[in-house]
Amino acid sequence: MKSIDIIQNEIIDDFNMFDDWIQKYEYLIELGKDLPLLNSAYKIEDNLIFQYDNLTKEISKKELLDLLEKKHTFELPEGILNDEFNSIWSRVE
Repeated sequence: MKSIDIIQNEIIDDFNMFDDWIQKYEYLIELGKDLPLLNSAYKIEDNLIFQYDNLTKEISKKELLDLLEKKHTFELPEGILNDEFNSIWSRVE
């Protein structure tokens, strides 16, 4: 079985063959055609709505914090940074 580093390097090499992003997108679409069908549990409407709702909240929160940062100068409480880091890290795991 290939290690993740080998797979990653193969993907990087594959993408380096292309000169522009259009070609890379077309390549991604072709790769997707070879993948097995997605389990129907991941396609249900409630799951999509839930994911969309969470993403919308994350974007809104980021936009709000960016706006606050531009308009005001203040130190963020350490707890906010820790909470944000933990939120992102939990999605990575």
